[in-house]
Amino acid sequence: MDSELARHVVRVAYRVSAEFDDLREFLDVQGGGQTAQFREALQALGQAVDRELLTPVFASFPELKREAEAKAATFGQWIG
Repeated sequence: MDSELARHVVRVAYRVSAEFDDLREFLDVQGGGQTAQFREALQALGQAVDRELLTPVFASFPELKREAEAKAATFGQWIG
């Protein structure tokens, strides 16, 4: 994988994780007590994105990890 493909994987992984977070928040507000199963599934999916996509990419491209962390600290999200 080259650095541009790695950057794209990180960008998409961050976007998907943000969507999972948004959906969990929505379920908290709209779902009442009937959404625990979905919230747990979304949390597991977010952890899988981190473990299966971000961890290997960041291991191969540590500069992307530093960049992602800096952008998240500054902007609250990945700005690729």
